[in-house]
Amino acid sequence: MIGKGGERFQHLLSEYVREEDCFEKVVTLAGVDVSYKGDIASVACVAMEEGVVTQEVTWIGQPSFPYVSSFFALREFPLIYEAVRRVPCDLLFVHGHGRAHPRKFGLACHTGLYFQRPTVGVAGRILVGEFDNSYGDWTYLHFQNEAVGALVRTQEKMNPIVVSVGHMISLKSAVDYTRLSVMAHRFPEVVHLAHLLSRKTLDSR
Repeated sequence: MIGKGGERFQHLLSEYVREEDCFEKVVTLAGVDVSYKGDIASVACVAMEEGVVTQEVTWIGQPSFPYVSSFFALREFPLIYEAVRRVPCDLLFVHGHGRAHPRKFGLACHTGLYFQRPTVGVAGRILVGEFDNSYGDWTYLHFQNEAVGALVRTQEKMNPIVVSVGHMISLKSAVDYTRLSVMAHRFPEVVHLAHLLSRKTLDSR
């Protein structure tokens, strides 16, 4: 349905992703997540400073594009846009892949590049890449002879998460800020809270 043209588009845009720290300090974190109920989607973006929630924004919409593996941004970015544009932050966590993607341009890259914000992708499963099974707290995820992400064990008895660069941050900093931003759950607290809020918004309909 998308074909080679869509793949070329992602390859082209991936060249504009910056894998370097384009910030001096991080005060406000934000996280965005999307939940679904039938053909309705709920987006939530939550911002925090020093562990305290400072802003919550939700958006209800209907995806205009079906789910296609590795083209998730076509489905979710138009929805994410409506929430993220209302939430200023120093660092944005997107529940989705960044560089750890077949064409190194996942949802987090798409979001970061559009908003020109430091952005990190965090995901629950590996899309591409290989890693050293003997790792401790975290290890790099390699794909096509490049470190495209990291597997990070955020909680002792939970599966690791995939962390990768979205835009305007180095992979090492993406890992460091992810680990610093986790509290009692598997994902960074802003992403966890965004997920809870998106589900709550759907359940209240």
